[in-house]
Amino acid sequence: MFSRGFFWYINASDDMITGRIKASADNIKDFNITGGEGGYTSTCYPNSYKVIRRANDVILNIPNMDINETLKNQYLGEAYFMRAFSYFWVAHTYGDDGNNGGVPIVTEANMNDEPGSYSRPASVVENYKQIEAESY
Repeated sequence: MFSRGFFWYINASDDMITGRIKASADNIKDFNITGGEGGYTSTCYPNSYKVIRRANDVILNIPNMDINETLKNQYLGEAYFMRAFSYFWVAHTYGDDGNNGGVPIVTEANMNDEPGSYSRPASVVENYKQIEAESY
């Protein structure tokens, strides 16, 4: 997630100049991300959900493990952070408060639901509320 795909999103800031004519890079730079940018950004969305899945596994299983309480708290904190960060990333990149709505919310409570059964919230605001609710 944080390799080349993430790097290309920097193209949308003033920190990078593509230096050549490249339609995919220009679309990213101009905030016209459609999903057709090929390898540049195509892995960011699915990789975010891989991170979310792994965080959910940690959140679900760590409390029942027979390990040091300090380590449990550290691992849970890291898992909640990575899940929230991943949701923040996909929410602000792929969600909106309009036609698309938010991005699917998958937590340890529903992560084993039928594939394809996850729906998008009506608004990306729901994603931000979920992130905020876990940040305590």
